[in-house]
Amino acid sequence: MTETEASYQKAPELEAEGVVVSGKRGKICCGACCDMRRATIVVNIVNLCFLGVALMGMIAALSVSSNLDKYSDDALFDDEFESDLNDLKGLGIVGIFVVLVLAIGHALGLYGAVSYKPWMVMTSFVFYCLSTIFALVRLDPFCIMYALFAYPHYFLWEEIRAGIMTPDNYPNEIHSCCCV
Repeated sequence: MTETEASYQKAPELEAEGVVVSGKRGKICCGACCDMRRATIVVNIVNLCFLGVALMGMIAALSVSSNLDKYSDDALFDDEFESDLNDLKGLGIVGIFVVLVLAIGHALGLYGAVSYKPWMVMTSFVFYCLSTIFALVRLDPFCIMYALFAYPHYFLWEEIRAGIMTPDNYPNEIHSCCCV
């Protein structure tokens, strides 16, 4: 018997609506990693970091494109590059808006996982599904990442709604392969 299996057998019993609940009932993300709550928290933090980097890049590109006259004498900027930067002026604002909306959606998922709010987790799941669809349309390989990030959200939503993942029952459901 592994140490993890032994810890599940030692989990304290809880009474929920007259039914004795003991041990782990929820799923493990990818079959061996973390419980769904922890996986949802991790993927939202990772994606918020990605969005932060994207936002900084967009702001920098928008700054350069709006100050193009200062750099026009620079030998590094050819006509094609200047044309691309001019195209960013219109798209930059839209891109920043999209990144901020996505960040709000994924922050909701993070807060929902921390506070056991199923509607917040489902909102973030919908954001990941929409991101997956848009990435597929663009033939963007990130569609795989978005789909994998959506996975723990759906199952956490199910577990919260079924009463498996609750603040009182989380000691029975906690699982981690390597982190914290």
